[in-house]
Amino acid sequence: MRKEVDFKVLAIFCADLHLSLTPPPYRSAEPDWFTAMARPLKELTDLQKKHNCPIFCAGDIFDKWNAPAELINFAMTHLPYMHCIPGQHDLPEHDLGQIERSAYWTLVKASVIHHMDHCISFPVQPYILLTAFPFGTEVISCPKKKGIKEIALTHQYNWVPGASYKGDVPKDHQVDSDRKEFKGYDLVVSGDNHIPFEWTGTPHFINCGGFMNRKSNDAWHPVVWLLRSDDIVVAHRLDTSKDMYLDTVTAEKMEEQLDFDLTNMIDGLGKLGTDLIDVRQAFLRAFRGEPGRRMKMLLKAMEE
Repeated sequence: MRKEVDFKVLAIFCADLHLSLTPPPYRSAEPDWFTAMARPLKELTDLQKKHNCPIFCAGDIFDKWNAPAELINFAMTHLPYMHCIPGQHDLPEHDLGQIERSAYWTLVKASVIHHMDHCISFPVQPYILLTAFPFGTEVISCPKKKGIKEIALTHQYNWVPGASYKGDVPKDHQVDSDRKEFKGYDLVVSGDNHIPFEWTGTPHFINCGGFMNRKSNDAWHPVVWLLRSDDIVVAHRLDTSKDMYLDTVTAEKMEEQLDFDLTNMIDGLGKLGTDLIDVRQAFLRAFRGEPGRRMKMLLKAMEE
């Protein structure tokens, strides 16, 4: 990642804020989760004030589409004004057609953020155009215009070797020069993959990465990206010096147990017949022992 030098910053890119009412297990050591989330948001706000430039967010402001009022109020207070596309976590049932049901849309209606519709081009500077591709839409190539820098902003899982999660990854979303949908763009900025990376091929590709470390396997430093007037994009490392984490072993156990419980519950409910008695028995089994915790897991499973 390049060092910042004294060039004018034209735009700031970020993604995957995943604001949540309660901390994930790995961050449960924080004495106040809202204070912890406010720190990087203030740094982002300060960067915008320093450089007097727009911020573009490539999706997933919230961790859940139906964020409660307390969290929405927090976002209204601490989010800088941003031009945004929604990620799947911002959308009911991951469905762009239901966006108006979401907490994301509440921020839009309150003019806290500006929503960019599919394929709407936004002028960053007189010679720079940014085209938006929210989650659930495909990037569409564009004809190259002389003297215009074309940027695509998308929320889809893209990866390069060394910057992907274990398990299945979409082969057709590996970033390389054969991605026909990227033709005509000088820069593609993506969200969804929480591992930040830069690919300096054609086009230039930036994956924003997670805005905060939220899980025990988040072994990278959170960054936002600055587009400079010399057409170079640099990573600005966010200050994590005050962040507090649960020890990795304990956090991994908690995360594995949560994933295991959710998987079992989803599988079990998926095998039910239509008989009301079957449903009743399944719920009784699920809530036996720890009803409050199980109810929370069921609600999360239903959202997933």
